[in-house]
Amino acid sequence: MFVTPVDDLDAVATLAAVSSTLRWRRAAEVEDLRLAAHWADLHSVDPRIAIRARGERVHLWTDRLVAVGGSGSPEVLESAVAELGIAHEIHPIAAHKLIGDALDRRHRLPLVWARVT
Repeated sequence: MFVTPVDDLDAVATLAAVSSTLRWRRAAEVEDLRLAAHWADLHSVDPRIAIRARGERVHLWTDRLVAVGGSGSPEVLESAVAELGIAHEIHPIAAHKLIGDALDRRHRLPLVWARVT
């Protein structure tokens, strides 16, 4: 993070700083989407499959996959959504939307994803 000292800026330099800050913010937003998609990739395997394969009982409290995006987007472990929200210091619903937006762009709108990234 950077802080631009503004007291000595004239009008042209102020607009240049505004443009620079905007480019920095947009790059950070793209990085947020990339990291959210990667987090989803790391947490897209249903643990109940391995539990059943071992012949064990799946309990109600066992973590499960949830849909965060639209049709065609992969599901993500419910706990992973909350974990990302904690790390990002946002509400779990906002984390759900962030991951869903990233996965929708990547899986449902690949040309948009390519352009964004």
